[in-house]
This record gives sequence, C-alpha cells and structure tokens, in this order.
Amino acid sequence: MDGTLTSGLYPFVLSAVTPWEVLSFEFLEPDHPVSALRPADPLQVTWGFYSPSSSFCYPGGVEPVG
Repeated sequence: MDGTLTSGLYPFVLSAVTPWEVLSFEFLEPDHPVSALRPADPLQVTWGFYSPSSSFCYPGGVEPVG
C-alpha cells in the first residue's frame, strides 16, 4: 500500500469439486529423512476434515510488515 508492504486479513473460500477423493500421496525422494512418514500404500485415511465447501479468514489487522 503506497509502496509499503502490509499484512492483513487473508480470506479463503473453497468450493470443492464433487465427488472429491484422495487417491494417493507421492513422496518423490525415497531416501529423504521424511520419507519414513509417508502414508500407507494403499492409502488409509484415519482422520481428516472433509467438507463440500468451507471458508476461513486469518485473523489480524492491516499493519506494516517489518
């Protein structure tokens, strides 16, 4: 704003495609340390938040960054 970097409210609105389904997660570097945390194959979803639409607004006020 007027040459100043500012932070503020960041709205997020999602209208997901129906049907929506997670088919797989891919970890492209099998030798990476976090590869041990990869999901089971076949994928086993044990927890999650699923909604056909959702919204969220990151709280805060508009203020200069820095």
